[in-house]
Amino acid sequence: MILLLSSPTYALALLIVLTAILHLALVRARPQSSVFWKRSDYVWLTLVGVGLLSGAGDVQRFIKGNSVDVQAARAAFDFKFLKDHVEAAEAVYCRSSQAGQKGTGTLDDSERERAQLCRWYGEIRLKLPDKVGPEFPRIVLPEVVPGKGPESQSAQASVRKILRSYEDSRVEMVRMREGIGRSALDSLLFALGPLALISGLSLRLTKATAEVRMERERRRSRRIFAREDED
Repeated sequence: MILLLSSPTYALALLIVLTAILHLALVRARPQSSVFWKRSDYVWLTLVGVGLLSGAGDVQRFIKGNSVDVQAARAAFDFKFLKDHVEAAEAVYCRSSQAGQKGTGTLDDSERERAQLCRWYGEIRLKLPDKVGPEFPRIVLPEVVPGKGPESQSAQASVRKILRSYEDSRVEMVRMREGIGRSALDSLLFALGPLALISGLSLRLTKATAEVRMERERRRSRRIFAREDED
């Protein structure tokens, strides 16, 4: 089956060989049985239907795979935005707290709050990986909150909002990945689909040959009867 899927050359070779075998086995064995060849429609249509169902499943999985790639890119973008935000905020608050400490030697409440935000953003940065793909792990914020002031509350809200966007994208991507897996029926169709399609086409070609031969025999019989009537 793997050879049939990997190269059309193998599929074409099998089609030719199987068609030749069916010609030898069926056309000569049932040369004039029109009922037999009519009944063969049930067989070749069923085989072709199984092959087409397998192909439809492959197309569906291909589309879902592309959708997963798009969702993964979206999750990676959301994570990059989160990482850039954390690094930029850490640099701003750490620089601000250091400047205040150098100027006065002591920290007032606002400067102390910025120092706490500096440490908080630093803890978040240490928790963030360099990249999230292809695992896309869940990211958890530090349990220690930077403070209760308005600046701290605003900073926490900003980080949680950006993190929520990444988390939503990550959860959706995981859900889509789980939907790509093959069921037992999909695996069976994947294994038998190419062979069933080739077998159905071979049988249909064999039937066409048999119908042509039967039509020739009928025309020949009509000409013979016409000559006898003239005599």
